[in-house]
Amino acid sequence: MQFYTFDYLVSQSNVNSYVKYTIIFVVLFFLTFVIIKYMRDRVQTKYRDLSIIFFLILVFIIGIQFTDYSQSQSTVSQSAQMVQFIEQLGKEKKVKADEILVNSTVLNDEMVVKIDQKFYQVDFNSDFSAYHTQNVQLVNPAITIVKEK
Repeated sequence: MQFYTFDYLVSQSNVNSYVKYTIIFVVLFFLTFVIIKYMRDRVQTKYRDLSIIFFLILVFIIGIQFTDYSQSQSTVSQSAQMVQFIEQLGKEKKVKADEILVNSTVLNDEMVVKIDQKFYQVDFNSDFSAYHTQNVQLVNPAITIVKEK
């Protein structure tokens, strides 16, 4: 079973987004370069064709990026809720948030929390505005801790 640290949840920045933005800027750079070459040498149609190809690639990548952006906004929102929950649980149990491990990156009912050497199951109400913890024992106590990237 995997458990995530508080630092991991806080630092969940999407490295994939940076890669996609870089690809978009590279394609945009090549598109600009090809358009400039086409404007200089209007006789050669290869630059016009290349500019159309790069433009279509750019539109395709931006479309994919928009879809990923919508999904990542949802994930970031859920991660923020998880961070807020861990901070609140730390206050209740009188431990630092850094000492709490959770087995999920988003809030869900019946998730498992590890504080010190004890495991707790967290039960939420229907709108996740209140929770209840109870001691549990793991069937397989071998856990993997996922730390900050």
